[in-house]
Amino acid sequence: MLATALACLVTRRVAGRWLPYLVHNVPPEVARDLVLHNMASSTTSLWEVLYRHDVRADAAALPPDLPVACVHGLRDATAPPARVNELAARFPLWRHVTLDADHHPWLRDPGACHGVVDALCEAVRPQAVRAEAIA
Repeated sequence: MLATALACLVTRRVAGRWLPYLVHNVPPEVARDLVLHNMASSTTSLWEVLYRHDVRADAAALPPDLPVACVHGLRDATAPPARVNELAARFPLWRHVTLDADHHPWLRDPGACHGVVDALCEAVRPQAVRAEAIA
């Protein structure tokens, strides 16, 4: 919690205006968004909503015939792939797609991510719609 407070303080007060120019591994709009968080929003959003949330109950509530693609970076040190593998293995129509990226595959390789979504949409499109599109 102390590290989060210090990170918020430093990014907002010290580097806030310059962060989009200092951080080159994320798009400028993402860097600008980083400085919008304060200690309260960071702890309530990140800790209470994301870090402490167990998605297994949410996943179990989805229709069993719903295909899902879990996109994950191979070099993600923040969210270990083992947890995603475990979750995807519970559902027969779920796929765990790993990309050569860190915690942000959508930022690092948007084309590959779009390809995953396109393949998922193609798989769930009704056969009649596919046949009509080919004709």
